[in-house]
Amino acid sequence: MQHLWVRERMPDLAEARLAVVRFPQYSKSREIEILLHNESDFLPYELLDDKVRIVYETWARASAEKRSGTRMTGTGGDNPFRF
Repeated sequence: MQHLWVRERMPDLAEARLAVVRFPQYSKSREIEILLHNESDFLPYELLDDKVRIVYETWARASAEKRSGTRMTGTGGDNPFRF
């Protein structure tokens, strides 16, 4: 999503293409791999934004349930022995 944000706010980068540069790990080969992506490779911004929102909402619910469960079981309190 960051590439969209940058391209929308900086007109001189509007035609820029996203590239992923992969550097070799420890091996005999020292070749660098450059992967160029086309616009058609990307999800529409609205769909991507929806998916990110769902992830954050799920994380917030899971986090709240975990905190609630911690209170119910008595773990994680101020007691140094955690009970």
